Amino acid sequence: MKKLYFRYGAMNCGKTTHLLQSAHNYERENMKVLIMKPIVDTKGDKKIVSRIGIEKTVNHLIKEDENLYKYISNYKNINNIKCIFIDESQFLTRNQVDKLMQIVIDLDIPVICYGIRLDFQGNGFEGSTSSYYRRIKNYL
Repeated sequence: MKKLYFRYGAMNCGKTTHLLQSAHNYERENMKVLIMKPIVDTKGDKKIVSRIGIEKTVNHLIKEDENLYKYISNYKNINNIKCIFIDESQFLTRNQVDKLMQIVIDLDIPVICYGIRLDFQGNGFEGSTSSYYRRIKNYL
């Protein structure tokens, strides 16, 4: 079974660069990846942009409250997707994180999310501190 991964780190620690490098490694081996980010992240418009200048156009901008399971399961080349990468995952909703877990379990596609866990006041972002850990038993 595949897994849902969260890669957290402070701002400017290289999360986006790591995402782009990992996606590149998959693509170099002729494996199809899907790269997404929340639409509320306006930096780079339709691109993921690292601070060192590396950038890549995303396959999909995630709308607020979009059903990610429905989007992925209807994706035209779903059988070819070997990994899903999501940048700025702190902007996801709890429901979207739950849908990512459902994608991992039902569709057997690994999902790797990159983001920040806490805001400057120490409060957790919804997409980073989702309660999916407690609800995972609903999917098994």
